[in-house]
Amino acid sequence: MSIITQSELFAQAHNFTEHGLFTEAVKKYLDFVDEFPDSDLADDALFNAGLCYCHINMFGLAITTLNDVLSRYPDGEISTHNNCEFGRTAAKCHYALINCYLATGRPDAATEELKKLRDYPESYIISDLGEKITYYSLATKAISTYTNQNG
Repeated sequence: MSIITQSELFAQAHNFTEHGLFTEAVKKYLDFVDEFPDSDLADDALFNAGLCYCHINMFGLAITTLNDVLSRYPDGEISTHNNCEFGRTAAKCHYALINCYLATGRPDAATEELKKLRDYPESYIISDLGEKITYYSLATKAISTYTNQNG
């Protein structure tokens, strides 16, 4: 029996995600968290599992998983392997939760979640144009777009 490393297991999960195999990716990400709960990548793996649930419209599981990230890894930092996301994993979780709430027709819950996102002004993405865009700004725009489209 071979022992799989953290890097290999995370890469397998990421590969499934890249190929749109979200159910398989969730399993690998959750395996990662079970095997390496204290890893610097554990918060990212659990977040990615939540995002995979979003991709397959399993918003209840996504919300549960994202809230699990917030409770288990409140100080987790975004892995910067792609050099376009920076700050706290919690900021990404709140933003993803907002999108889950909007996808399920719960704009009031999204607005409540937005209040929590204000605590992360140092968490942002770098756009294709090289601009820093905070998760708070992205969330505000998402809620505004939802409101404009749904009255």
